[in-house]
Parts: sequence; structure tokens; C-alpha cells
Amino acid sequence: WPTPRPSRAPTPRPTARPSSAPSHAPKPAPTPLPTPRPSPEPSLKPTRVPTPKPTPSPTATPGDPTAAPVFSPTPRPSSQPSSKPTKVPTPAPSARPTPLPTPRPTPSPSPEPSSKPTPAPTTALPTTALPSPAPTSVPTISSPPSAVPTTAPTTINYRLADFSVAAPPELAEAAFTGTGLKVEHLVVNLTVPATEPVKVTLRGGGQSASALRFYDEDPDNPGYALTSDAGSASVARWIPAGDTILTLAAGALRDRVNNGQSVVQTITVSLDSDDAIYGRERNFIGSFAVTVLDVDESLIAVNKFLATTDPVTSGAITAEAKENAATFVFTAALTSLPFSAVRLEVKGDVDAFASISVDGADGGNRTVEPADWASAATYEFRVADDAVLSGDRNYSVWFVARSDDANYDSRRSATMTCQVIEDDVAFATVSGKALTVGAGVDGPTFSDGYWITLSAPPTADVIVSLGCADTNVFNTKRLLFTPDNWDRKYVAVNASLADPDVLEGRTARLTHYVESADAFFDDLAVSDVEIAVEFSVDSVPPPKLELVRFLDGGNGLDVLFDSPTNMIDGEWDIDCATLFEYAAQQFGADGTCAWTNSSALRVTFGAGAQIVPFDYVAATTLNSAWLKGGVLKNDLDGATLTSAAQYAEAQKPLHPVAPAISITAPESVGVCDGVVLDARGATGGGSRALTYNWGVLTTWDAETDADMASVAALEAKLQQADAAGAVTLDLGFDDLLEGRAYDFLIAATNFLGVTTTAYATVDKLASPAPSVQFQGAATQTMVRSDKKSLKLDVALPKLACVDANVSSTALGFAWRAWRLAGATYVRDIPDLAEYTANPMSCRLPADALAAQTTYKFQVTVGFADSMTINNSATTTVVVGSQDLMASISGGVEQTVAIGADAELDGSESYDPDDNDAEGAMAYTWTVAHVLDDGSREDANSLLSSTDTTQSVLAFTPTTAAGWASGATYEFTLTVSRGTRRAAYSVLVSVSSDQYMPRATVTGFDESVKYNPTEDTFAAIYFEATSPDPGRTIEQTAWSVGAGQSAGLLGKPSGAPSPMLIDLGKTRPNAVYRLRLTVTDSIGSTSSTVVSLTTNGPPTSGTFAVAPYRGTALETEFEFLLDGWSDDVDDYPLTYTYGYRLVQDAALTPLVADQYASAWFLTTLPQAPNVNITCVGRVFDRYLSYAQAFTPVRVDPLEISTEDLSAFAGDLLSASADTGDGEASLSLVSNVASVIGGTDASRRRLSAEQELIDDLMAHTISAASLVGTGSSAAAAAQVLSTVSRLTGDPDSLSESSQTGA
Repeated sequence: WPTPRPSRAPTPRPTARPSSAPSHAPKPAPTPLPTPRPSPEPSLKPTRVPTPKPTPSPTATPGDPTAAPVFSPTPRPSSQPSSKPTKVPTPAPSARPTPLPTPRPTPSPSPEPSSKPTPAPTTALPTTALPSPAPTSVPTISSPPSAVPTTAPTTINYRLADFSVAAPPELAEAAFTGTGLKVEHLVVNLTVPATEPVKVTLRGGGQSASALRFYDEDPDNPGYALTSDAGSASVARWIPAGDTILTLAAGALRDRVNNGQSVVQTITVSLDSDDAIYGRERNFIGSFAVTVLDVDESLIAVNKFLATTDPVTSGAITAEAKENAATFVFTAALTSLPFSAVRLEVKGDVDAFASISVDGADGGNRTVEPADWASAATYEFRVADDAVLSGDRNYSVWFVARSDDANYDSRRSATMTCQVIEDDVAFATVSGKALTVGAGVDGPTFSDGYWITLSAPPTADVIVSLGCADTNVFNTKRLLFTPDNWDRKYVAVNASLADPDVLEGRTARLTHYVESADAFFDDLAVSDVEIAVEFSVDSVPPPKLELVRFLDGGNGLDVLFDSPTNMIDGEWDIDCATLFEYAAQQFGADGTCAWTNSSALRVTFGAGAQIVPFDYVAATTLNSAWLKGGVLKNDLDGATLTSAAQYAEAQKPLHPVAPAISITAPESVGVCDGVVLDARGATGGGSRALTYNWGVLTTWDAETDADMASVAALEAKLQQADAAGAVTLDLGFDDLLEGRAYDFLIAATNFLGVTTTAYATVDKLASPAPSVQFQGAATQTMVRSDKKSLKLDVALPKLACVDANVSSTALGFAWRAWRLAGATYVRDIPDLAEYTANPMSCRLPADALAAQTTYKFQVTVGFADSMTINNSATTTVVVGSQDLMASISGGVEQTVAIGADAELDGSESYDPDDNDAEGAMAYTWTVAHVLDDGSREDANSLLSSTDTTQSVLAFTPTTAAGWASGATYEFTLTVSRGTRRAAYSVLVSVSSDQYMPRATVTGFDESVKYNPTEDTFAAIYFEATSPDPGRTIEQTAWSVGAGQSAGLLGKPSGAPSPMLIDLGKTRPNAVYRLRLTVTDSIGSTSSTVVSLTTNGPPTSGTFAVAPYRGTALETEFEFLLDGWSDDVDDYPLTYTYGYRLVQDAALTPLVADQYASAWFLTTLPQAPNVNITCVGRVFDRYLSYAQAFTPVRVDPLEISTEDLSAFAGDLLSASADTGDGEASLSLVSNVASVIGGTDASRRRLSAEQELIDDLMAHTISAASLVGTGSSAAAAAQVLSTVSRLTGDPDSLSESSQTGA
């Protein structure tokens, strides 16, 4: 409460909370003479000197009661003051002022005056302690006034002034539903009226402080609040002068706090007025209790993702999905504030799901902290496609709460029923639908065949009978599939000439008839097979299509032939239209085809591909790949027969990749800022546009009709975005309500039917704030051995809608990071300052974070001078686990000698997570005999006397132990740690020559995927030795596997170690087998083979820059890399942006990091010929990249050097304020291009030199921000900028030369 009078000096610090009203102002100075009548209220300070004369005469009669004292004389003078202050105040004022004030104020005002005046006036100095019995006829001569005035008047109204409150006995909580909230009257009654208005302040309080509110009553609907009034827990109202009654409307808005059946809330009422009888000094404060009937319950509300209906807290809710992409997504939230943390545990058919994740992180159980109780979490339940005809089925799950809050403990949610719609269909596929068999005068010359495969295991035997009207065609007559053995079955076909004198070819047709007690398969239709009977010199049939299957990423096909082909012209890359019908339509106009070996082809889709996985029920030409006839031959010299035209159904991927999507949006936005929700850059679309659905959740209750209208308008905007297929949503600053939080939802579905969901929570602040957000998803995943950059997008706050000024717009950054330990986050990244040397990003080096651990990173951005206007962004980084890396040194094919000691070294196996908490690595060796038909036969008995649990397997192959000379064995090393397993196998041949030369690869990592990069080499270290001192090594020779280019070798075949492999001559996504053969002096040889696997860059995406034309330094261009795909283990993708001013010029980088964001905004420089080539690069996690180009036109900026200096100064100042060194460097290059920074044909003007000096200073400042020590890209950007500025070194000032 405010003090009754001002203090003599200001307080050293502000009070904890402001006073409810300002203090009264003091009088400017004491009056020189006494006033003709007393002041209406005492002055704030005593006069320095007593008034010299008493008032001339007393008032004839007392006046009416007023707020000021009446003018009658005091009934008796005060007695002589004592030398010391009394412990108890005197009953009447003293005659003279005391020399010192009393140590404490009197507890109450002096007694009231007597009812009758004294019979005689008192003298100047009293003679007795009592007044005279009768008034005197002469006016009393007042004694000198006291130095300290009395603090309170002594009128009758002053004594009678008080107030009372008639409060409603109880209020019932209710939610606002669009109609006015029910209210009850609360009446404040003054005992006497005041001469000035009386301010009445009411505050609601108590355990449930936000339930009780004061409202404006609707005059058209008495007893109900205005629908436009949100109510307030604290109000101030006025009682007019002369009135005594104030009536208010009070109600109870549901506050989401469960206090049981009811809770007592306190209403505190206080009075204040310029009329002293109700002045603040009187301290009129009262508290009154009101019972609030509580309607809140502690429940768990669940709903289907993007549902338009209200969440449910009991009963059941059902979602359905087809089995091939069965992902069930629900949202869950608490309905009231818990008093302790609540753990939600998933119960029910949990084991029926292949995975359960919460907000993108694996694991079904989640702990809700009280501070986050209103946030809805997203749960995904995924069901594996089992390829079993099990029919539709239901799986039910629910949540059970565990908490110290008794309201929530053991609370169960509604049941979430996941209805899996069976989409597996009984059908049989034929691997080759057009065969060629040879027939000669002596009978069949070569045969052919095909495979029949069932789509699912039958429940009873399935018999396939085959028939052919041509009696000279011989084929398998009957196939039997059983529930225990339903593997694919082979049909062999050959034929003879129908007439020995007729040597021309003919055709025949094989038909199939299916019967089974399994109703799904009985009488199933199976494709007929066309047979071409040829009289030919060829000894083998031409190749035919065996299998076409979608890649897991959906961005291409793997096409397999049943035998090696001639690859048409022997080139690895081939025009798809040469091989396939409808290539442009099915694979996209930019689709590519490349052989991975002579019998396998990889199709990579371009934009607009239309082929879809085979659908037996609705089969179309778009379900299959169609091979052209007369084009392809086998790989034998002199082959004449070509493959017949045929098709193969495109099978769905084995492990389809789900789209990866996130909503890029700030966590909170200032009051004047809008927000852009951007879901671009999603992956997993397989070269095709994803379909999107938007939604919004508001976990707060609407309080007015305006709130409800705002939410309805927002939902309408999202529906419009859905109808337009929008991937971005632009909301204005007035589309969101101040002080409210919104959960924006999006679901993205690819053409394979796989759906991924994402959400972003945006808080609309009630004050201005900088814009700051992390690029990418709110929850990001990575593995320990990868680098990671957490990049920020930052912008200055908008102040247009408020009256606010700031002294400095420079932003400061404060980074913090935590590690999740159990259920609590702890500060635990000691090198965070080093990682955030560039304040716009956190560059995490490899191995900086622990595996299987969750981290939270937060940055607060505010005005650097005080950080009072600030905003924060948070991202969660989940570090997953990696597979163990099993390895056996020496190559995938090795040779040992019979009777000689041998070793297989698996000690290079390692755990990329380095997770010692899981214990030591365990090793297990096994061996199998490779039979002539390629099958394996268990041979572990050969290792019975060998320790097979060490990293190195030492053994001696002897005939006595059962080893066979000349045989081949497959050794497998399995490594394990905790729950993780990995295996690696090599083939080992046993030579009969005990003293054969040894070829050993001593250094090469076969587990790495190598990028096919120009001017880059991989080194294979090796050695050649002879165990026989009488033999010497005469030759080492490297060779490349059949059908693979010998040009891969970067050195002559017989060059000494190391052998270099030219990675620039390798093909993406290929496996090369490189053989080292060693020959000794008697001609004995041995060899070893190493495997080199190449990585492929992202594919199937697009690159666009908009607008096509603009002006240097002024136009903002948007770069967009969209729709890129890659192999499942190559994600996540990152992006960089740059440009070339002229063809073949060096790339000028625009960014110092690989961005998580697939779009980028920038201005561009002035180009020599107005045309600029924009370059976008897409990187996978192994840093293989694809780049795309698009031209734009940048017109010159016509501006004087002086104006350019001012313009550039504003741009660079704004960029420097945000701490964005990348943008500053880009701007410096752009400005330099406009002033001719690279034009050395003329001398510089002094103004230009000054501008270049300024730009160099900005470059040096920006270089310190971008973190050149931790980013090669940052160093390249700095050097590129310096190069632009120093195009004419002689004209640079000394300081610029030094800076350069």
C-alpha cells in the first residue's frame, strides 16, 4: 500500500510492486501568515515557525459535518508538556509543541470534543487542568499551534465512515461457450456518502486465483456477462460523490485447476478517495470469502491427429489405416493443471506395434511437468506390414497416469482403437512372361524358365497346374505351395521342332490353373506365359525381366534380369527410353537409368514420375515396367537372340521410407509480428509432391466471442491451405491472439501411402520481441559420429503496432544446453561456448554428444544493451544409437594354406557410439562350407578346438581336422554389445600349397561408403610375402572385377603399396571388387579381394530461384531446393547456396554452414552481363552432394557513391545488429559489385575508397562471427568476400590492405 506521506529521500531500490494509486503531492511552501480558517486536511509537513496570532474569533456555531474539521474551539487546552514523552498518549493535545516528536505515532486520534462549550473562555495559559464551567463572553485566545498538525480530522462522518460487502454465497465455474457467462451480484455499501468519488478496488485471490472474475453485465441479458468481456481478477470502480452503493457482476470462469468439489476464494476490497473520510490513510481494506464450485476434472484427453471433433476423456476413439502404411497418430493432453509431474504410460496391445514414438522420439511413455500440462503430445503407433492374409484387425491402447497428485494417479484415458485394414491380396506373380527356348533337329538346344511367387502364405496347400496346347513344348506340370513352404517355385520349359523340316520359329502359350482349400487362393488367375521356340545357333536364351521393385525411398526402381546382359552398348549409363516403353511418363522426363552390373539396372526418377506399386485389385499400365523387345541380348559373344517385349509388375518397397517433415516456425512471436509456417524441404516424397493437411489445436479456453471468432477464422485459413495444397501458411500479426499459444499440426503423405506428422507450438506474446527460430524440426535426430549444425534464423522485432523506442538495435545471444538424465535436464555441455563462437549457429563436432541421449539447446536473443526485450528458441536433439561395425581385415576373399597357421583379424570392429555403459564388445566366430551350388553347410565343428570368442581367430586348417584342400569356406564374425548385433563374412579358400605366397591387405576400410568425387583417391595398403625363404615375390597385380572399368586404378597394376583408386571414375551406388594377385618365383599364386562401395548423392529434386529478374542489392531472391530423396541411411539432408557471376567462374558461397533449411533468402550482386548462375547443393550425411543450377537476371543498381554509402551502411548495420556474419559477408560482396570492386580499369574516387575501407572493416568483423576456425565453408566465404574487395589492390588504403 502507498505510504501516507512522501518520504524525505528516494528509496534505494524500487518496491516489489507498484502502489495502487499515486501519493498526494506536497504543498510547494509554507504560508507566511496563518490561514483564515483551517485547511481541509493537514499539510504533509509542519510549518517551520508557529503562526504569530490566533484566529480572530471562533465560529458562532459548528458547521455541517464535512470532510474537514469544524471551526469550534477545542474543549480544553493541553496540559504542560512533560520533559519526556509519555509511554501512553495524552488524552488531549498539549498546549505547546513538544521539543521532540514522540518515538511512535499515537495508536488512535484524540478523544472527541465535549458536547458543550466551556462556560468561560480559557486564558492564554491555563490555571487549572479543567475548563471553566461556563463559556466566556470574550473569544478564547488560542495557544500557539503545535509544530506537527493532527493527522486526522475529527468530524462525525469521519468517525462513521466504513463499508460493507454483500458477496454472493457461491459461484459455479463454467466454460465460455459463446453465450454470456452466468454472473452474480456483489454489492459494496458505504456507511456514509463522500463528497468526492470513492475508488473501490477488488481483487480475487486464494488457492484458485484465476477462477473468480469480475465482469460487465449484459444490459440486454441480466444475470449474464457481456460476451465481449473476458473478465478480470482485479477491477477498480468508482462510487460517485454522494452515493453509497456499488454493484458489480462476479462470475467464475473455468480455470483448469482441480480443487475438488469447491474452493474458497477471497475477495479483497480496498477504498481510496480525495475525501479524507475514505482516504487511503484510513486503510479501508476488507476481505470476504466466496465459495467457488469447481467443475474441473483431472482427466486425459485424447483425439485423432487433425480431428475436427472435440477430444474425448472416456469411452473409445477409433482410427483406421491400411496395413501397408499403418500409422495411427493421436494427440494426448491433460485437462487440468497437476500439482505434481504426471507420467503417462501406454497400456494395452503395445507389443502389436512395430514402433511407438512421442513427438518424434522413440518410446511410448512420457512425463508431463506441471509447467507443460496444457501442451498436447503427438503419439505415433506404427504397425508392420506382415504380408499375411489375416484380415482386418483391431489393436487397443490407452494411457494410465502415475503421479503424486492424487487427482491424476491411476487415471485412465479413453481407449484408442487402431483398426488395421487388411490390404494384402492373394495373387501370384510370374517373373518372366515371355520366354525363349531353343529347338534343333535333334531336339531342344537350350531351355528357359520362370518363377511363380505367391503374395502371402496360404492357410492350405495351393496347387498350380500348368498346360500348353503345343505338345512339343515340355514344361513343369505341377507346383505345390504349402503353408510351411510357400517360397517361389521354378517352372522349367524347353521344346523341340514341331516339324524337323520346318526350321522357322513358332510361339506357344503356357496357362496356369490354381486350386486350394484356402478360399483366397482357390481359382486364382495367373498371367499366361508366351513361349518363343527358336531354331538358333545361340546356346542360352536372351535375358528377361525377373523383378522390378521400388527403392525404399520411393525415388526409383531396381530392375533385375534373370541372366547377364550385353548392356546394349556396354556403357553403364543408358537412356531409359532405349530400354523401356513409356519411360518419360513412368520415370519422369529427367529420369535416368544406369547399370549396377550386367544383370541389374537402377532407375532414378525425375520430377513427374507416375509409376506406382503394383495393385492386384486395380492393375493398370502404371503398375509395371515395360521392356522393349528386340533390344537386349545376353553377354556371350556372337549372341543373336534378343529379349521379347515383356513387362514386370513394380513391387512395393521392402522398407518404405516415411516422409521427413517439419514446420519451421518461431516458438514465440512479438505482438507486432506475424508468423510464417513453412513445411517446405520435406524429404521422402520419391520425386513427387507430398500431400499436406493442416490443423491447429488451442489448449486454452476461449473467454470472449472475439476469441472464438479468431479461432474459427484461423481454422478457415488452414482449410483454405488444405484445399490449395499449400506447404506454407502466412499469418498476419492480428491472426493470433496476444498471450495465447497455438499448436499447428501438419500431416504429409507420399505416393506410397506413408504418412508423417509434425507440429509446431507458437506463442503470441503481448509485447515486441526479436524473431528467433532454429532451422529444421523442433526435435532433431542425429548419431554420435556425425557433425551437426544447429542454425538460427534471426530478425529484429517489429515495433509498428506499439509505442516503443529502443536505444540500440544490436542483438545479443545467450546459449544454454542441457542433457536429459532420467526425468531431469542437467547442464552438461562444457564446450558450448566454443561450439557457438558464431552466435548464429551451434556447430557440434563429431562425438561431441553421447549416444542414446537426449539434449535440449536453447538460445535467448535480445537487445544487447539490456536484454530486456528478448525472445528464446529451443530445439531438442535426440542422439540415436548406431549399428556396430563388424569387420574382418584382409579383404572379402582370402586364401589360407593347408597345414599352415592362419588368422582372421576382427579387431578393427568397433562401436561408433563408444558406449562403454553397455559393457565390452563380444565376439563370436562361425564357419560354413560353401557347396558347388552356392549353398552353405554348417562346419563349426572345424573350430571345436579353437577359441571363437576373441577378436582374432587363430586356426590351423588340416586334413586331419576335416578341412578340405581346394574348398571354400565362409567365415562370419558376429560382434555384440548390449542389445546391438552386427555380422561380417569373408570367403576363405584353402590352398594345397603350404608355402604359397601371401597377399595381405593391411589397410583399407571396407565399411565406408566412398563418394565418387573428382580428383579424389582411396588408398589400399597391402603387402606380399612368401613363407618359403627359397621363393621370392615376383609380381603383384591388381585387377578390377568383371564388367568394371580398369581405369579405376590410379597407378599401374603392379605398382607398390598403396594402390590408389580413382573415386572420380567410380559410379554412384556401386560395389567394386578389386583383386590383388601375388605370384612367387616358382609361379605359385594366391589372391585376396577387397570390396569398395560408393555412395550416391540425393536425387529427384528440383531447384528454383524466384523472382527470375531483380535489381542488385534491392531485390530479395528466394532459393528453394525441394523434393530431394536419398537412401534411407543417408538422411538427413543439408543444403548450401551460392552463385557464379560468369560461366566456369569460381563458386561464390552465400552461407558458411550447411543449412537444415531447404530455402534461403538473399540479395544478389551486380553481374558483368546481368546474368547470374545460381547454384544449390544438397548433401547427404556422408557429404555426397548433388548440385543444380538456375539462371537469374540481376539488373544494375543506378545509384551515386554517396547514396550507396548511406544505403549500404543501413543494410550492413541491420545485418550486424542481428549478429548474422554470413549475411554481412554476402552484403559486402554485393555492395562491392555495385561500386565496381573488381574493376581495375580506373583509379578509385576518394568516396569509393572510403566505402571500401568501411566494407573491409565489416568483413573483418563478420569474419569473427562466422567461425572460420570451425567451418571450411565459412573460411571460403570470407576469402571470397576479401577477393571481391581487393580486385584493385593498388587503389586500396593501407588499412584495407592490412585487413586483407
